[in-house]
Amino acid sequence: MSNELRGFELPASLGKVLAMAGAVGQNGSLDDDSLAGGLGRILQGGHSQGAVVRGARGSGKRHAVNKAIIDSGFVGEVYRLSGTRYGCGIEYGAIHFLLIDLEEDQITSPVIVFGALQERFESGHEMPLFILENLSCLDPWSTTVLAQLAQAGVVRLFVLDDLQADLPEDILGLVRSGILADKRVRPLSVSEVDEFIMESTNLRPSSLVTSTLWAYSEGNAEWLDAILHEFMEAGVLQNRHGALVLSAEPWPVGKRMLASARKRIERLSPVQHAVLELVAGRKSLEPELLDGFPACEVDDLHTDGLLEYFNSPNRVVRMSSRILEECVRTMATNERSRDPEQQVPLGLNITSRSDSEHDESDISKLDSVLCSLPGMIRAGGSQQALGLVSHARNQIYGVLSINSETHLPTCQVTDQALELLNLELRLALRTGDDDLVESLVAVLNPIRNGFCLHHMESPQLHEASASLLEALARANRCVDASVLVDWLTEVCLLRGLPAAGRDPSQCLAHTLRALLTTCLTLGNWEACANLAGFILQGNVRDPGLISFAASTNAVLLAAAGDFESACELLFPVEQQLLLTGPPEEYEAVAGILAYCHTELHQTGQAAMALTSGSLQVGTSTPYGWVAEYFRALSMAKIHSQEAGRSRLRALEGISESKGEVLFQIHSLAALVRMGDREAATRLRDLCEMTGGAFPRAYGLLADGVLKESGSLISESLLLLIELGFAAFAHGDGTAIYDYLSPAQRRQIARSINLRRLSSSPSRENPVGYFGEETPFDLLTKRERFVASAAASGLSNLEIAEKASVSVRTVEGHLYQIYSKLTIRGRTELHKMAESLLGRSVESNA
Repeated sequence: MSNELRGFELPASLGKVLAMAGAVGQNGSLDDDSLAGGLGRILQGGHSQGAVVRGARGSGKRHAVNKAIIDSGFVGEVYRLSGTRYGCGIEYGAIHFLLIDLEEDQITSPVIVFGALQERFESGHEMPLFILENLSCLDPWSTTVLAQLAQAGVVRLFVLDDLQADLPEDILGLVRSGILADKRVRPLSVSEVDEFIMESTNLRPSSLVTSTLWAYSEGNAEWLDAILHEFMEAGVLQNRHGALVLSAEPWPVGKRMLASARKRIERLSPVQHAVLELVAGRKSLEPELLDGFPACEVDDLHTDGLLEYFNSPNRVVRMSSRILEECVRTMATNERSRDPEQQVPLGLNITSRSDSEHDESDISKLDSVLCSLPGMIRAGGSQQALGLVSHARNQIYGVLSINSETHLPTCQVTDQALELLNLELRLALRTGDDDLVESLVAVLNPIRNGFCLHHMESPQLHEASASLLEALARANRCVDASVLVDWLTEVCLLRGLPAAGRDPSQCLAHTLRALLTTCLTLGNWEACANLAGFILQGNVRDPGLISFAASTNAVLLAAAGDFESACELLFPVEQQLLLTGPPEEYEAVAGILAYCHTELHQTGQAAMALTSGSLQVGTSTPYGWVAEYFRALSMAKIHSQEAGRSRLRALEGISESKGEVLFQIHSLAALVRMGDREAATRLRDLCEMTGGAFPRAYGLLADGVLKESGSLISESLLLLIELGFAAFAHGDGTAIYDYLSPAQRRQIARSINLRRLSSSPSRENPVGYFGEETPFDLLTKRERFVASAAASGLSNLEIAEKASVSVRTVEGHLYQIYSKLTIRGRTELHKMAESLLGRSVESNA
């Protein structure tokens, strides 16, 4: 364990976070509708006589009840009865201690027992509370009498249900009649796990730390505590400048970690059990340990979150399909036998050869070729790999084409074929084979080809859809990409997750990641924020995808102009990527952070972030153009305007050479923003040929600069703000602002504030972990003081005296307040304060 973590003290009691598991409402905030609050209202004299609190073991039921008792100020007697303590073999054994005034022969009569207890409790000043646990082990006579007492309004009853056995009919009858409320403890959300880690370590965890611990603990607070201990004892967590990140080294799967995931482990195959046992026994996760196991079994363990090693972003996807293995086996046989007459035609008679016909040398040769194919791709042999895959696909499935009448592919389409087609599409994109890309797009388009509907639960189709989105976006087919985005979003979010028994992350991870990047590229940032929120709510259990969604959400915050929040979220992400990679994503995040620090006047931190950054690397990431745009603007402010322009021109040239018109448009727009009229001409021409939201807005910008029209520029900036790119319009003093009138500048400033308040992405996720924003959150601390004083009726002079400033300073603050809140004067300010406070604001006038 690192020295920085040796002094960590996990809380002795998990009361806060365990109560949070039940005390957090449906929207994720600690409000009056929470579980603890609801139980507290029952104790204070609510309509119900008690509640059945349902939830798995360790989910925080007992702590939620304890919190309700304390917070409600309950002063009555509390009796805790557990079946594991009293057993079920003795009549009225659980309540025998309350019947000491009765003779032994009287205890056998339920009427006498009920009467005695009723008389005892009705004579008291406060109704007692009974908390029942492990009812399946509790004697039925005690349960029946307590249920009758609750029905008679003599006692209050809390029943803790572990969901392990059916409740007694006496208790179920009270629930059906409404005498006992039915409460459920929901699992911890991703944001609540994030808060627990911060409370436990006093460090800000990276999104990968949070999502990994959340996936392992399955939202169970007690498991989360145990797993956090496991990670810390294993030295997996590191403190990097106040950020908590995962180590880059392989980390062991310990006993508690395996125990915490026992539900998922029960569903594993025998082979997967063997893999886990091997890893746990060796206390390591070197890739060579897993060579003897089928790749598909190991991949499922990685997807399920039960195995991790953190160089995984740099791995090439396993070639695990049966068809590709057969093709490569044939290729290995041909390579060993140089005699053409002895060679097996590629793709012919493959299925007639059983595995038993291949000796150990064949299998060894197959393994070596399977391993060499990804290496060949990395070494620049993508064209050779593409030829192999295309030839194999033609031989096995037939020539790739679409029937003009049925709109169905002429080749046979199975899950294995989809995997092969996806690999072929990715290689075609890599090599720039546009004709082949077009053919593959026609086959894989799920909207045009009905066969895809029969494969919607297939991970292979979702992988292919991810590649298809990338192909459409790179080909600047914005309309087709947008239609496919809408269709896939409906499939993923509206039609529900895959069928029961299948982890949705196995099917949706590839599609959702591609949807995020495509929505970001196309300028559909509202859909991008919604998708990120869907992932961050924990709907897909994939730590890597959750981490990517958190990073994307932070990028949207930076683009929306919320630089402080973006810095807060991106700093631990940057530290995590610096340690574990991949380097291109680290460069992108560093570029975005550089601009955020620049806008926050943190020059030293911005300069440090600018020291790294390869332009070729930066443009290869999903949000690379955003990062490079921010990096160039930061360079223009930190170093010189010419340095920023030089960076943008290089970015524009790379985008043009790759045929990525959308990226080129963004680069030219940034040059225009800095006053380059020559770039405005090229930008206008490109935007006229390209469809989409951003080209439309940038086309207006180019026209406005060329015509020196402030109204066109203002219209363009307002459209960009509406798209969520307020950072482009942010920053008075840029060249395009010279064309704007003071009124137009004020209108843009108001629009930026309104956009951030009304529809900018939430800081963490849509469940409201940071609480809801109010208009006053846009104000500085001094402005909030002035606004509060003005709303209460104080004059400018009185406010100046209280704040020890001049009257002119107060007037300046009020001008800023009215602009940020988009109001016209004190009357509207007073009304806004009343509506937010929910009561009348006292006037001192």
